Amino acid sequence: MIVVFWKFKYSLGTSLYGQMGSTMLTINKPTVELAGKKLALSFAPATDADAETIASYLPQPDENDNIDPADIPDTLPGYLIHLNGEFSIGDEVAATTSSLTMGTELLSEMGYWQPGRGWKTTTNRPVAGEYRAIALDLQGISPTQAEALKTDLEATQAKITAEDYTDLGKQQLVGDLLYSTILSYFVLNNIQDDLGARAANMVSYKAPSYGLFKTNVIPQYWFGIPRNVTIEGLTMDVDHITHLLVHESNDTDLWIAYNRASGARLSAMEHLVPEQMFSTEDNPAHGISAVKAIQIAAAEGQKIWTITQANLSTALAAINLPRDIESDIRNSVYAGMEVTAHERAVDFFGSSQVGYIVLDPETGAGGYLIGSGENGGQLFVAGVAIFGIAAIGFQGLLLGVAISPLLLAIAFSIAMHIIFLELVFNPDLRWDDVKGQVTYILAAVVGGVPNSLGTAVRAVLSYIIGLSGLI
Repeated sequence: MIVVFWKFKYSLGTSLYGQMGSTMLTINKPTVELAGKKLALSFAPATDADAETIASYLPQPDENDNIDPADIPDTLPGYLIHLNGEFSIGDEVAATTSSLTMGTELLSEMGYWQPGRGWKTTTNRPVAGEYRAIALDLQGISPTQAEALKTDLEATQAKITAEDYTDLGKQQLVGDLLYSTILSYFVLNNIQDDLGARAANMVSYKAPSYGLFKTNVIPQYWFGIPRNVTIEGLTMDVDHITHLLVHESNDTDLWIAYNRASGARLSAMEHLVPEQMFSTEDNPAHGISAVKAIQIAAAEGQKIWTITQANLSTALAAINLPRDIESDIRNSVYAGMEVTAHERAVDFFGSSQVGYIVLDPETGAGGYLIGSGENGGQLFVAGVAIFGIAAIGFQGLLLGVAISPLLLAIAFSIAMHIIFLELVFNPDLRWDDVKGQVTYILAAVVGGVPNSLGTAVRAVLSYIIGLSGLI
């Protein structure tokens, strides 16, 4: 497949009864101009006063002039903060929006244009204040692209440890971490796709795909106005992942079975990859995906329903899921889809979670959905508020004091992402090969720091992320 003549577009607008209202920004570019580049939708304070408002909600330093990371607020008064949306391509801001109240729910449309077939797009519902790192997988991720990302991460890590905050912003502190996660998701799945296709006697060619990894901002409304917004976890949303696939003997049943198995594995990776990149032994991150939610429900003894038009009424009478999910199940089945769902929401580390699968029985392909509507997974990790604040108000952080412990914590996270990229993109590399590098990075982050600051850094590291299973 030749993708030279393909195009990618991203549009952001107001949400009017679930449809695109006024368009606020649009990007429409040939994919050859975007290949290997980081894409992101993010938000920045509209004025200096808005940056100062964000900074005013940061905790005051203690008697040692340090900030306890546990005191970083995960809730802000959205109605007092105005933000401008920014769509960036690489290091450049390509388009901006007018001022928005933090927590405003928006609508986005993105997708590819293919010669002879036109546009195929998906819609999402961004919230003003989120950082959405978008990765395009145009028939594979190149080692050159990974090396460039690793270089950027290393430069940021070095600046933080040297307390040199010039040219540091939300992309360096938050965006590159999110982007490396979604990029690693595509790389790991591409490797498994290749191995799985060979083992199953399938001929497979990667088609252009895309996905995103984002901070999760939840608005709380008061008379229709987003009053408070809560920073709650991180979310992966992979709307479009496609292959050109055929069985060597043109066996349709085996082709459908392979698509089903492949889809389940892709769903599982939507919680496994973020867990691996955002966990420490002392503070593991916990990810949920559609297949994991169904697995938890089955372990609880819930009945797992396979819902078709033949048993739709019986199934809907037996399950107790949120109204919008039951409506989606009903509409999907009416459209000829097959839905797999559990009976009721599962408790997942204090949150209520739902996962369900919507498949086309004629192809075995479909969507693996979580309760928030994403075709992906959600991650719960302690200390995530630091990233949510840095994603919108790094200049606000600079207005405060004693930010070194917080940024050193981010430096530690960056360092672990660098190691993960090394392991993912170099199949011949073993943990023993990078153990010394990890030790060096840990020493660079924590060692040589005054005792009071070092204690604060270690406290931060107990909250923030690393690499599960390696330390």
